Amino acid sequence: MKTRRDYLRLLIFLVTSCLADPALAGQAMQTINIATSAAGQSGYIAALIENKKLDVKYGIKINNMMMDFTEAANAVKLGRTTASSMQPSTAVNLVKSGTDIRLITPQIWSGNSWVVRKDAPYKSFGDLKGKKIGTPEYAMTAGVWIRGFFSDDYGVRAQDMKWFLGGQTDPGRKERVKLDLPPEISVQSIPDDKTLNGMLESGEIDALISARSPSGLGDGSGKVRRLFPNYKEVEIEYYKRTKIFPIMHILVVRKGVYERHPWVARSLFKAFCDAKNRAMETMHISNAHAYALPWLLSLVNQ
Repeated sequence: MKTRRDYLRLLIFLVTSCLADPALAGQAMQTINIATSAAGQSGYIAALIENKKLDVKYGIKINNMMMDFTEAANAVKLGRTTASSMQPSTAVNLVKSGTDIRLITPQIWSGNSWVVRKDAPYKSFGDLKGKKIGTPEYAMTAGVWIRGFFSDDYGVRAQDMKWFLGGQTDPGRKERVKLDLPPEISVQSIPDDKTLNGMLESGEIDALISARSPSGLGDGSGKVRRLFPNYKEVEIEYYKRTKIFPIMHILVVRKGVYERHPWVARSLFKAFCDAKNRAMETMHISNAHAYALPWLLSLVNQ
């Protein structure tokens, strides 16, 4: 069972993977095929690198291969891509299973959804003890962090709830990694013809934990609600109290590439940092906002 101790080990890997000097003099340009999600931060950053040619000065050429984030791990595992953006929990499992990857850099990402039926009496994690909890995959990073919140802040352990796994909007989703859990943790797959969204609305499960907001929050049905309506304040309070901002995605590169060209890890890291800084700079432009948010500058300054 993965804990946040696994993530501390992961961060050690991240540091050691970036220690190699680029030593670009005399090195041939290396092409990096990177798998990213079109809807995610990593996809936006990689596209910015590609469009602005921020990678070339570091001796690499990035080809951004957009795909669903659930396919990114398989792409790098099977060797179809050189590098990939993926969840830390997926990376930990790939390393443990012997996949030849090296971990490069964290990408901080939030957006977890803790959702219950609107007519349910639950007001905190503690109220979910003994309840049926749905989640697309038990090993997904959002779930790992949230189970830590359950335990640390409310004394509710993973074995104090029953876990139901499956597709959130489309039926048939399966766990991508082999689970090796203690027997006291109850985990079962939902029927192939059902979805977690549907089971939450019908009352077959009591709550849903996912990185994606369920359809019921935005379709006007009024059947579901967030566990914490003031989730922004709750997340800010948690950060101020713990100084932890959950890492949701990281970058990985295939071990063979890293061993032949160790400077590639640092070059990829620097290219992403350049693109991130460029993106942040555009948010401070006041005469033409980078995004269609009228209070963008206020949010950036905050």
